[in-house]
Formats: sequence, structure tokens, C-alpha cells
Amino acid sequence: MKRAAAFMFFLSIMLADTEAFSIQDARKAYDEVVYKAAAGKTFLVQAEKVKPSDPLLMGYVGAVKMIMAKHYINPWSKLNSFNQGKELLEKALTLQPEVIELVFLRFSIQSNSPTFLQYNQHLSKDKTFLLNNVASLKDKTLKDKIINYLLTSEALSPAEKQKLQA
Repeated sequence: MKRAAAFMFFLSIMLADTEAFSIQDARKAYDEVVYKAAAGKTFLVQAEKVKPSDPLLMGYVGAVKMIMAKHYINPWSKLNSFNQGKELLEKALTLQPEVIELVFLRFSIQSNSPTFLQYNQHLSKDKTFLLNNVASLKDKTLKDKIINYLLTSEALSPAEKQKLQA
């Protein structure tokens, strides 16, 4: 009886951690980490507990790690965080290359990364993919977020922005 109770307690803790780590949490952390390092740290601590295998969550963990690099002072910490994040994001895209949200994450990171990091090789391809597929998104909030980002992106030409608004 004690073993069953202990097992149920352990299982509830495991499930609570998994449930607390949702795509909504990932999106929120991604939006906030640019301005608040604490949001990124909290998210990454939770991610470390759960170790997400879902490619979309894995992609968000990678993107947050890459953005967290801007909050570090030590250049080696910056580079290490960026490279770890890049590895996760690219792995997620290898597993699910047609997921619009993952392509958006990579596009937004590449379009804001310093050129010396040389992380811009997919920029043109991702831009084309997003322009061709964003209209098919069913999640209106996500769709609006991507469109708004693209409309403010310097990577899009005025003609592309005009086409996107139509």
C-alpha cells in the first residue's frame, strides 16, 4: 500500500512538471526573453526538468537559449548558449521541417543574429516558406504574430510586405 501511494505521488509530480511545460509557456518565454532574462532562465530550468522530445517545444527551448545569449556578459557563455540553442532548433527542424512555427523561430533568430555568427543561411528559404504558408495557419493568434513580425522585418521587401497585407 505504501509503495502504491509513493508511486502515485511520484507519478503526480512527473505529470505536474510535464503539464506545466506547455507550448503556451514556450511562446510566452520566447516573447519575454528578449526583454527579461529571468523569463528565459525560468523557462530553461523547467525545460531541463522535462527534457522535451516534442520538436516544437525543443525548437522553442533552442530559440530561448539563443536569445538568452544576449543577456550573458562572458563572450564564451554567449557563444555557448547560442550554439546549444542553434543545435536544438536545427534538430527540431530536421524532425519536422514543414512546421510553420519552427520555420518562424529560425527566421526570427536568423534575421536578428549578428552577421559574425554566420547563422543566416536559411533566411531566404524560410522567408519564402513563411510567405507561402502563413495564411494556412488555423491558430489566429499565432498567424497574427507571424504576420506582424514579417511586416516589421527588414528581411522583407516592400512588395512582399504589401502582398502579405493583402
